[in-house]
Formats: sequence, C-alpha cells, structure tokens
Amino acid sequence: MTKAIEYCPEHKKDKYYSRRGDFNRLYKKAKNALEDYEKSLSFNDKNLDSIYGKALCYKVLNKHHEAFTILDKAIKLYPNDVNLYVLKAECYIKIGEYKKALECYSVVRHDNTDEDTLEKVYGNIVLCYENLNDKECDSITIHDELFDPKDIINMYKYKAIYNYSLKRYNEAIVAYNQFLEQDNISDKDKLEGYKGVAKCYFYLKEYDASLKYLFYAMKLDTSDPEIYLYLGMNYSQQVAYNKAIDILSKCISLHKNKTKYSYRLALFYRAYSYINSGLLEEAEKDVEVLLNSEYYLYYSEINYFMGYIKSNTNRLEESLVYFDEAIKYDGRFSLHYHEKAIALSNIPGREAEAIEPAKKAIELEERASFYSTLGYVYCKLQMYNEAIKVLERGLELNSEDEIMQDNLRKAKEILKTKEKKSSSFLRRFFHNLLHIK
Repeated sequence: MTKAIEYCPEHKKDKYYSRRGDFNRLYKKAKNALEDYEKSLSFNDKNLDSIYGKALCYKVLNKHHEAFTILDKAIKLYPNDVNLYVLKAECYIKIGEYKKALECYSVVRHDNTDEDTLEKVYGNIVLCYENLNDKECDSITIHDELFDPKDIINMYKYKAIYNYSLKRYNEAIVAYNQFLEQDNISDKDKLEGYKGVAKCYFYLKEYDASLKYLFYAMKLDTSDPEIYLYLGMNYSQQVAYNKAIDILSKCISLHKNKTKYSYRLALFYRAYSYINSGLLEEAEKDVEVLLNSEYYLYYSEINYFMGYIKSNTNRLEESLVYFDEAIKYDGRFSLHYHEKAIALSNIPGREAEAIEPAKKAIELEERASFYSTLGYVYCKLQMYNEAIKVLERGLELNSEDEIMQDNLRKAKEILKTKEKKSSSFLRRFFHNLLHIK
C-alpha cells in the first residue's frame, strides 16, 4: 500500500492514506493509524472516513477529550451522519456518562442506520438504561422508530444482543430464551432468537446445542444464508469437512451481496474445510477471492492459508511471502511460525533459517510436533546434540510419535559413531607420539 500511495495522483492521496489508516487500526496499531489519518486530512481536511477513523483511534487510546473535540467538529460538517453520533455515544459510555450517550442515540432511527450498527445501539441503550434511575430515563427521548424501551419483548432481545456483542454468551442465551418465551412473538423474531442462541452455543464450542437451534431456525426459513453459514461452521469444527463444504457452498450461492461479512466468513470456513480435506486447489480459489477483497477479514489467517497451500504444493519460496505477511500483522499464532520453519527446512541452503521460527513456535505453544520439526532441522544441519535435547523433550509430550523416535535413534547413533571415530583417532595419535624418537 505504501507504493500505491507513492504513485497515486495527488487528489487521491487522502483516500489512500485513509485506507492504510483503517488497515493499521484493524490490526490494533492505533498510533500508526493516527499518523495515516493525519496525513490524509492534510490533503483533504473534510475526509469523513479519516475524521471517523481518527476519533476511533482516540477512543481506543482512551483519549476521550480529543475524540469529543474531533467528533463535535465532524458533526458540524456532517450533521446527518448517524455514525458520528453513535461513536460519540460509545465514548460517553466508556467514561460512564450514560445520560449523554442516550442523548446521542436520540437521533438514531431504523431508516438512517445499518443493521449491524443498530444491533450495537440496541445493546448499548440497554446498558445505559440499566445504569440510570427511572427519573433520568424519563428525561431522555429515544426516537419512536428505534424501539420502545418499555417493550419487554424488545428489551430481552436487545439485552441478548448486548451480551452477545460483549462475548458474554451464557448471559446472552438466558436473554434470548426469555425473549423466545414471550407471548405473541412473531416468526421473524423467533428466527432471530433461534439464530442468536445457535451462534452463542457455537462460540461456546457446544456444537450439538448450536445445531439444534439452527434446525429450529431452518423450520422457519430454508433460504436464510446465515443459517447455512453457522451450520457449515459447526460441521467444520466437528471435522465433518465434506458436509461443511456442501453447506457453505449453499450459503455462498444464496448470497446476493458479495461484500457482506457473512459471505466472506463462508468463504473463509470453506477454504479451511478444503485445506483440511486436502483439496488445496479449491482452497486456493477461495483464498484468492478473500485476499483480493478490500475487507480485511482474518487477514493474518488468510495469508497463512495461502502460505500453507503454496508450501504443500512445492512452491516453497512463494509460501514464505505469505507466512511473513501473516506473522507481520499478527504474530500470536504458533502455527504460522511452525509452517514457515517447515518451508525453510525444505529449501536447499536455507535450512539454518528455519531454526528461529521453529523456536518461536515452541515459545508461543509447546507442541510435540513443533519439537519434532526443530529436531528434524537440527538433524539436517548435523547439530545432533541439539537435536537429541529437542527430540527428547518432544517425546515427553508425545511418547508415541514414531517419527521423533526414529530421528532420535538416528541422531544418537550418528553421534555415537562420531565419538568412536574421534576416540580412535586420539588413541592412534598419542600412540604414534609415544613412539617418536
């Protein structure tokens, strides 16, 4: 993206800097993002995306005064942009100013806010009302077209959405079930309730319970892509990859909007299922689509997928580009380092470079397979003492690993042979020395 900024026309630089700022912000590099937004605004001080992104960074960095300052200026420029009010409300919530947050939400309506933002607003409004007394609540007027806070059915629904957004899945399930138990609930609301419970159970890794509620939902609607998405995700986590591929393909075919989050998530999980089924050519097509998307869904993992595909189709040098990109944007995943080490260990002349990522993988997570790889690398480099130590530790974690057992046996035999040769040489040397006249 740096090169794109360098060569793009002057009148487009604000947009390119803004986009790079979004990218850095998504990967929790708020300070880098702020620099990009500042550069963007130096070319166009009315770039709304950069103004919004800058305020988001201040919120993340807990610089609420700066966030309020920029949001107030932005609202004067764009008084009809609901997202600015929503962000301002979130800043107020972070500092416990719930009444002021509700005042910001008073401009929100169904007809001027997207569905994802509305769900977040619903949950936050519940939070605000829970933290205010009745008198304070009565002094706030939420737009009638948003929802009636006295409507008990909706209150359960919004409470469920709020807990789900905070990853408090057990609390969300309780609220969803209270919502589903209400009289006169519509089929549309039942559908949302069933899907909500199913998603909570999925993230709690209770896959059978998740599937149960998805089947309830399917009785109400057989053409909802989100139902097929979570069915496929459940099956992929239960290692039923062929079933997951079929269902996720159905989900993808039902999507008319190819930019939706759920569409990209379906592609991601189908690629994951293809890889685990050994269908690397099919996986590569899905990963290519995701990499060429302007949305950075699971960016690190997608690069890892492509690195894995390239590495396992004998395109080792190409694979390193993707492993490095994956690690650059999120260095928390041990597998990313491990697969990079495997690729390097199989490139003639680059075996020694595999040591560092192999060690990093072990540092992040102790797995027998990681010790096996590092031991293999040491053996290839004829570093047998190091190999023996590493392989012995690996066998402590998995004593039944036959590859490690074999490599350890060979390493010990080679080292023993070397020691015998060395000892024999020294004996001959001193014998000859004693006989020199």
